[in-house]
Formats: sequence, C-alpha cells, structure tokens
Amino acid sequence: DEGVTYIGSRGTRKFTESSGLAYFSTRSLLQGRDGAIWIGTDRGLSVWRNGGFQQNAATRILSHEKICSILQDRHGTLWLGTRDHGIYRDRDGVIQQYTTEQGLPTDSVYQLLQDRSGRFWVTGPNTIASIREAEMDGNPVSADRPLSITVYNMPFGADDVQLYDLAAELADARVTTIDHAFRMRNANGHWVWMRARCELVRQLNDPGLHLIGIAVDVTEQKTL
Repeated sequence: DEGVTYIGSRGTRKFTESSGLAYFSTRSLLQGRDGAIWIGTDRGLSVWRNGGFQQNAATRILSHEKICSILQDRHGTLWLGTRDHGIYRDRDGVIQQYTTEQGLPTDSVYQLLQDRSGRFWVTGPNTIASIREAEMDGNPVSADRPLSITVYNMPFGADDVQLYDLAAELADARVTTIDHAFRMRNANGHWVWMRARCELVRQLNDPGLHLIGIAVDVTEQKTL
C-alpha cells in the first residue's frame, strides 16, 4: 500500500498520489503495446504515458472503482475488471460496461484472461466463466439480449481451490484435465471433501474450449 515503485538502470522511483497516481493502494498493472503503463488501484485507474500520468475517458469514468484486473486483448482493446461493478471495455476511448444485467455471472471480477482462441475467461467469487470473443464484439448487449456465457460454478465455501492459478492454466491450455480434491461446507455448515475430475474439450464447429466433468463426495474415503 505504498504506491508503485519503478526500478531501472538509473535507480528506483516511487509514484504515489502526490506524483499523480490515482490512489496509493494498487491491485493490478499492465504495460500496453504502445508502452503505456496502466495501473489499477482501490480508488480508480491511472495511466503513465510519455513521462507522466495522463487523464482520459477511462480514468475519469473509473475514478472510484477498485480495479482488480487489466487485460489488453489480441486486438489491442483494453478490459478492466472491477471489484463491484463488472467489466469495463475501453476501445479507442469509447467505454462500455458489462455487469450482471448484461449476463455476467458476477459483478465482482478477480481476474480477466484471454486464451489462444480468443475466448475470455473471468474469475469471481466461487466462479469461473468463459465468454466467446464474438459475444463481446457483437451488437450492444442488454437485459433483452444478454451475453451468452459458460459458467463453471465452484462449490460454496470451497477451501484450498486456487481460482487464479486454475483459470490461468485453463486459458493457456497448460492443462487439459483436472483431478482435484478440496473441502467445502455443506448447508449445515459442516466440512465435506469433494473430488472434481474435469477435461477440456473442443466441440464441433466451436473454436472455444469447454470444461466437462463431475464432482463426487469423498468424505468417507478421507476419514478412513
């Protein structure tokens, strides 16, 4: 919670609110293809370009957002995941927001990734979701025309499940199968052990990946 520190050949330099940073508590950072540095904080967005912090449409609109994740997709469009208000898209200075009203499974976004096929992957509380690139590039979404999203719900109260790492491995196709045991709380508040076995598959005429599998209760085996 002390801003951003730059380490270069000539030493170090710290950037704080007095330097123009939106807020001292930072959550995400990305260097764009044009060299600009995008910094997500607990209270707004900053962009460092050509030796100084600059204001633009995105920094003004997201001035009070908690920016948890920043992604630049394969076409150069900027995507920003927020703690409470879904995803913002910055395409050539035009800002569009995606929330649960447009079909997102959650307004609390922890991580945004894009895989080699162009599919977007989103993590949130107990959730991993994937969205085809064409969905995000199509006609404006609304409550009448929501996004078509594949949602992989994680069990409520799951313990020891690293959503960030799992989503990253799936998006990069570093793993194609999952065999993972984890704990979760049942409706009565008691811990039970579950084992999930899943596989990434491709379906005919669909360039995206789908996660198919099953989870079973293995509490009895764990207690033997």
